[in-house]
Amino acid sequence: MASGSQPALPLTPPARSARTSAEFNEFPGLHPPEKPNTSLLRPRESRPSDKSSPSSPIIVSPSGDVILKYTKPSSGDSYYWKVDSRMLKENSPYFRVLLDPTKRFVEGQFFAQQLSESSGSGFLPIVVVPATPFTELYGVDALELFLQILCLESLASDENDDEDEGLETVFSFNLKAQPLSLIARLVDIADYYNSPYPVLDALHLLDYSLGKGKSRLQKFSESTLKMSEDRIRQTIVVANFLNQEYIAKVMTHALVIAGSRRWVHSPQVPEGPYLRWQHLSNGLEGMAQPHRTMNVVYGKKDTMTDHYSLEELYYRRQCVLNTITDLQAYFLRKYGALESDEPMPTTSKAVPHHTTHQHRVFQCRAGLGNASQCDLFHLGQMTRFFALRAKSIFIGSTLIDPEFSPPGAEHGDDNEEQPSPGLHISSLIVSLKKHPDYQIDLNHQACGVKRRLLPILDGIEKFVMDARGMLGVVPSIWDQPENRQRLQWKSDTLFAEEVCIILNQITYLQFGPKGAAATAKGGSYSSRSLSQEDYARALFTAKKRKWEPDTF
Repeated sequence: MASGSQPALPLTPPARSARTSAEFNEFPGLHPPEKPNTSLLRPRESRPSDKSSPSSPIIVSPSGDVILKYTKPSSGDSYYWKVDSRMLKENSPYFRVLLDPTKRFVEGQFFAQQLSESSGSGFLPIVVVPATPFTELYGVDALELFLQILCLESLASDENDDEDEGLETVFSFNLKAQPLSLIARLVDIADYYNSPYPVLDALHLLDYSLGKGKSRLQKFSESTLKMSEDRIRQTIVVANFLNQEYIAKVMTHALVIAGSRRWVHSPQVPEGPYLRWQHLSNGLEGMAQPHRTMNVVYGKKDTMTDHYSLEELYYRRQCVLNTITDLQAYFLRKYGALESDEPMPTTSKAVPHHTTHQHRVFQCRAGLGNASQCDLFHLGQMTRFFALRAKSIFIGSTLIDPEFSPPGAEHGDDNEEQPSPGLHISSLIVSLKKHPDYQIDLNHQACGVKRRLLPILDGIEKFVMDARGMLGVVPSIWDQPENRQRLQWKSDTLFAEEVCIILNQITYLQFGPKGAAATAKGGSYSSRSLSQEDYARALFTAKKRKWEPDTF
């Protein structure tokens, strides 16, 4: 930055707030006291922040002794804020170093030079806030809000004692009405400028409640799934920042259940700079792009790389979907659509049917001579329902090379099926519960799939729709390396070899290679009782699931 390239501004003469507007009209030489007029404090009819200028900056702090200038790279528009350097230095390590002339930053050296040149002349120095692709991504509104929070002390100063309603109260009220997306960007910019704690303290002081009542966000329900994906993600980031562990857990659970448009194949890292909520860090969505922080404490811009590539939330969702797929395959196998390597069970009513491939037990419960027709009828109903109604299975061909394109399809890009966002798991379960209950005739009322399928789906649904969000993650706990190995579902810890289910209850668990076992009633694993989260994890990560007892 060239010396003397920035203009200087005259200081506003100090004025006491005890003077009334009539006194200022009577004595034109007097100037009315300045009031903070950032976007959250200005009336709607006031000029927008993009109309600020060197001679008319946005007032963040009336006692300000420096003008901060920021130029937006994409448009070239410049923004000016009058701030108090003491408050900035006290509340932000970044500005403490940036404005320090003994450091290597040219901004601090130029700031000291302007102060010495303007001493006693009544001019304010101007300091340029460096513009980067990240600062443009965060937005000018988030930067202005960040500066106002760093100078929050100015809203409670004696200069504002004559206000009918305190400026801090007005600021707090308007802050709660701001979009969650702005607060999420505020969290990002606070971390970028190495100043998260002043922002955290301010949000706690102002009792910020994530745009909605905290009690509504602490319990998972159908209404949670009506939130947009962006809002769910933003809530995860802000709740984690505010140490709202229950909300963060419920929202990560919601993301597992609802899925993401970014998870068509696997979590994809956005190209270029991105906001924290767009790709959750520390292994929740795989290896993140290097998260850049303005590390001015050591006089350099430092890059911290996230080395975790666990894709934990995506993996948990795939585990649940794999469990539902396994359940469908179980019934298709029972009715003869798929081959099974399991030994043939023996039941009192089952009629063994011999084929050239393997033994199969008829599922018909009528015990009549048309058991084969009954099974074929239900197999057809089940296959048609899964493929066409629930759309939970796909019937394709193993004969055609996946890379082969039939004649006339070379330019058929418009007709190609495009990847779609994942279906809500809760909606999938509801769809599967609509399985038809038709019978081949009145003598087979006890036959069919639905009566056996519904209780098992109820058992899965109680984990999926539990208000506690049992499939979710508490990011603040997950971020600790000593906890991550224990909590990740890919870990061997609490990995179930076999899970046995009767109706809608897990009745038996077989853990690990050592064969440790736990029962649903009074069983234990490693000398402790299992939580519902443990049972959910065991069900969805088990190597083998026994969906029904042999004598069903």
